[in-house]
Amino acid sequence: MICRVFFSFRAAKTSLSFDTAVLILFCCETATSQSIVVPRRDTQSGVEILSCVVQTALSYRSQMSRDTICKDASELVGNTPMVYLNNVTEGCLSKIGKSHFSIPKNPNLALKLEYFNPGCSVKDRIAKSMIEEAEKAGKLIPGKTVLIEGTSGNTGIGLSLLATAKGYKTILVMPDNMSNERRTLLKAFGADLILTDCKQGVKGVFDRCDQLLNLIPNSIMLNQFQNKTNPLGHYRTTGPEIWRQTDGKVNICVFGVGTGGTITGVGEFLLEKNPEIEMYAVEPFESSVINGLPHGPHGIHGIGAGVIPPVLDTKIFKEAIRVTSEDAMNMAKRLCLEEGLMVGISSGANVKAAIELAKRPENAGKLIVTSAASFGERYLSTELYSDIREHAEQMKATAIEDDYNMLKEKYGITKKFEELMLSALEAEKVESGNGIPH
Repeated sequence: MICRVFFSFRAAKTSLSFDTAVLILFCCETATSQSIVVPRRDTQSGVEILSCVVQTALSYRSQMSRDTICKDASELVGNTPMVYLNNVTEGCLSKIGKSHFSIPKNPNLALKLEYFNPGCSVKDRIAKSMIEEAEKAGKLIPGKTVLIEGTSGNTGIGLSLLATAKGYKTILVMPDNMSNERRTLLKAFGADLILTDCKQGVKGVFDRCDQLLNLIPNSIMLNQFQNKTNPLGHYRTTGPEIWRQTDGKVNICVFGVGTGGTITGVGEFLLEKNPEIEMYAVEPFESSVINGLPHGPHGIHGIGAGVIPPVLDTKIFKEAIRVTSEDAMNMAKRLCLEEGLMVGISSGANVKAAIELAKRPENAGKLIVTSAASFGERYLSTELYSDIREHAEQMKATAIEDDYNMLKEKYGITKKFEELMLSALEAEKVESGNGIPH
C-alpha cells in the first residue's frame, strides 16, 4: 500500500553523522512512525530513505482528525475519547493477590464516548466506511446518486450528514416508533424521511427500501445489516482506538448488537492483538434472539432488531447478556445524574451489562470497556426522560418566596438564614416601590 509521507529528516539537520541516514517507517494506518538509523550508501547521496510500511492497525484518519483542520465533516468521524466510570460501579470487584473485594469506586470500567462523532453516535463510523467503499467502487456519483437506507435513526443521521457534505441525496426509511429528535435531525440534514409501521419490524423497513429502489433511478442501498464494510469500519478505527487508549491492557469488551458491526469489527481487531480478550454481546431481555428466544417489543432503541444480522459474527463473543428495557433506562439516567454523561438507552444497557460482568469473581480487576453509542439529548422525547420533560413543560416563572419554600429542605436552609431571607424580601419590596410611604 502506498501512503503520503508528511515529514522527513535530513541527516545534516540532526545529530546523526553524515555517514548515516534515517529510515522512516511511517505507518499510514496507525499514524505512528519510527526512525531507524541505517548506514548511508553512496547511491543514497544526501537523500533520506523513505519507506511506507503497512501495519495491522487501521486508524490513521481517526487518530489524526482531532489534531488538524479537517477538510470536511467526514474527517471528524472517529478518535472518540474514553473515560473511567466511578460512581455507578458499586459491587464491581477488584483484586489484590488472590483476594476479591468490592469497592464503591472501581476504575476498571471504561466508557468510550461515541457521541463525540459529528452525528453524535457510533453509526457515523459505518456511514463513512460504507460511503467511502462505495465511492472507491464507482457506485456513487455526487449530484446524481440517491442513497436509500433503512435505519432506526442513527445510521440514517450519519449517512445524511455525510451525504450532505459529499453532494448525495438520501431517502431514509425508519419505523414509526423512533424518537421525534431522530425524525427532526434526519430532515434537518436534508434527507427525505419515510416511516413504516413498527409492528412490521425490520422486514417492513427493508421491504419498503426494495420498493423504492425499483422506483427511483440512480438509487443505491448500502444495507448496513449485510454490508461487510460495516464491521470493517470498526476494524479499521474503533478497535485500534480502544487498543491504543488502553495501552493494550483491555481485557473485556461489551457492545450492544444492532447490526453487529461494532462487536464484530472491534472483536476481530482486538483478538488479533490478544486472543485472551473476551467479547460480550448485549441484547434486550424482552427480545433475546441471539440467546435463541423469540423477538418481542422492547424499549432499547438501536439494538435488538429481532434478527441475527448477516454481518454479525456470533463466534466472536463469549456470551450475549440480556438487559431489560427498564434497567437500561435506569442506568442511562444514573450515568447522567452520577457521572455527568448524558447517554442514550442502549448505552445504559451496555453499562448495565458491563457492571454485571465486573461483579463476577473471575473478572475481578480486569479492565472492561464498553461504549456510549449515542447522545442522550436524542432521547428527550422518549420514555427515558418523560417525567422530567413533563415537569419542565409545566414550569412557570416563580417568586423568591416560592424558590425558598421549594429549596429550604433540600439545601438545609436554617432558621437564621430564613430570617435573613425574610429581611431581604422586605428590602426588595421597599426598593421596588412597595412599602414606600407617599
